[in-house]
Amino acid sequence: MSFEQLYRQLFPDLHRYAFTILEDHEWSTDVVQDAFVKYYKQLEGGKEIAYDKAYLYRIVYNTAVSQLRKKATEDRYMAFAAQEGAVQMNAEEQRIEAERNVDMGLIIDKVLELLPEQCRLVFLQSRAGGKKYREIAVAMGLSVKTVEAHMSKALKIIQEFIRVNRDKLSLIQIVMIYELFC
Repeated sequence: MSFEQLYRQLFPDLHRYAFTILEDHEWSTDVVQDAFVKYYKQLEGGKEIAYDKAYLYRIVYNTAVSQLRKKATEDRYMAFAAQEGAVQMNAEEQRIEAERNVDMGLIIDKVLELLPEQCRLVFLQSRAGGKKYREIAVAMGLSVKTVEAHMSKALKIIQEFIRVNRDKLSLIQIVMIYELFC
C-alpha cells in the first residue's frame, strides 16, 4: 500500500482517535498530520515498520499526550503568572476602584440634585427603596399616576444629564448610571 493510500485510509480514524484525547478538531488534525510526517521520515530513513496502523496509532497517542502535558504546564504557568500579576496590581486596582467610587458618588449626587424635591423622593423610594408605585403613592399621599409622572420626569432628566455630559463621562460611568437609574 502506498503512503498516500495509507494516509487516505487511516486519517479519518486517527483523527477521531486524536479527538477523543484532545477534544479539539484543529489540534487533532495537526497531531495526525505530525504523526504521518514522523512515519514518513522513519520510512525514508530505512526503518521497516511491520504494523503501519498500530505504529501510527502509537505516534498519535504519544504526540497527543505530550501536547496535553505541555498545554497543562503552560496553563499552570499562565495561572501562576496571572495570580502574581493580580497580587501586584491589587493595590493599584484598589486605588483606582476607590477613585471610581468617589467619582460615581459625585456623579450620582449631581444627578439627584437635578431632580425636583418631590420627584427625587419618589425616584429614591422606587429605585433605592425598591417600592412599587402603589406603595409610594400610599406613603406619600399621591395618586399612582402622579408617581408614574414623577418617575417618567426623573428618567428623562437623567437621560438628558447623560446626553449632555457624554463627553465628560467614561463608558463605564455611563453604563453604571443607566444600571442604577434607568
